[in-house]
Amino acid sequence: MTNRFVLWLDNPPLTNPVERRQAGVFQWVLIIWIVLALIDFLISIIGFVATPPPDAGVPPIFLVIGLLLWVASILLWVAPTTALVLLRRGRFQRSVITATLGLLLAHTIATYILGITNPAVLIVFQIPIALAGLLAGRRLLLAVSGLSIVIVLVVTFLESLSPPLAGFFAVVPNANGEISSPLAGQFVGLTVGFFIGVTILLTVLLDRFGGALRDALATSLEREDELKHIRASLEQTVDERTSALQTALNDVQSRAAAQAHLLEEIEEQRATIKDLAVPVIPISATTLVMPLVGALDSTRLRQLQEQSLHALERTSARTLIFDITGVPVVDTQVAQGLLMTVRAARLLGAHVALVGIRPEVAQAIVGLGLILSDVSTFSDLQSALDRVAL
Repeated sequence: MTNRFVLWLDNPPLTNPVERRQAGVFQWVLIIWIVLALIDFLISIIGFVATPPPDAGVPPIFLVIGLLLWVASILLWVAPTTALVLLRRGRFQRSVITATLGLLLAHTIATYILGITNPAVLIVFQIPIALAGLLAGRRLLLAVSGLSIVIVLVVTFLESLSPPLAGFFAVVPNANGEISSPLAGQFVGLTVGFFIGVTILLTVLLDRFGGALRDALATSLEREDELKHIRASLEQTVDERTSALQTALNDVQSRAAAQAHLLEEIEEQRATIKDLAVPVIPISATTLVMPLVGALDSTRLRQLQEQSLHALERTSARTLIFDITGVPVVDTQVAQGLLMTVRAARLLGAHVALVGIRPEVAQAIVGLGLILSDVSTFSDLQSALDRVAL
């Protein structure tokens, strides 16, 4: 419940940021004022009930004074309550005017009854002046200050008459029973002059510093709004950059996935090419042909050996024919690689035939001093196949 009440107070329906900031403290001032006014009103009621009824010989002026005191007490409660209602409806200036003038009117009644001989009476006039200077503009400040001075002067004049028409609580009959002014023999001019001087000085200070404070508050709120806009702009920029980075990251991930897929395809193609580089062609259930095309380096020779031996292991072939018609050069490395493959195949129980030896290749083999006694040689593939068929 308390949190809801505080939240309700912290959110007045005001659009002006300066008024919205001032309304927070002003609301609490009004609430405390209302509570104190109610306490004072209840005390006055209790005092009225406890006081016996006046005698018939009581002068009517005292009845009027009691009535005025009741009016002042009620006004001290009605003014802040009305001001709080106006403030909660979004009428800040009217709320300040109501509270200031209500307090000034209630204190005027009290001053009229109590007189100016009590220093506290003159001090209280500074409260509505301070409210007007801090919360309202120059017009209300000057109006309240001027009214305060006029009220004090009028009450001083009425209290100085004989019999006095104000300051009834300070009236004391003399030895002859006559009622004289309570200001007689006192430095009234000095007191009033001091009050006027202090009021004027306070008015000037509030006019200068109150305006400066309101301007500073307005500037501070403007900068706060600018900072909010800058923060919102930065957050928007960060969101945009984050979105762009996320898009770029998604693009990179998509490209990485595409590259991974391409690498898989390349690996598959490489395996296919590897198989095609040294193909094994089954001619019959017992014969395999491996046509070799292009230069034979160490890698292809190793592939040749692996492919041929695996093919012999998987099948029941007993004849393996190497067709080197498409091999342009047969050097020592190539010849030794072929011989190693032939020996390995023979260990697996297969007969190896070499087909397609061209004259220049034969001369190179003889020049290298290689012996092909374990290998059947044929000029072309058809001759080898006819021989195998026999």
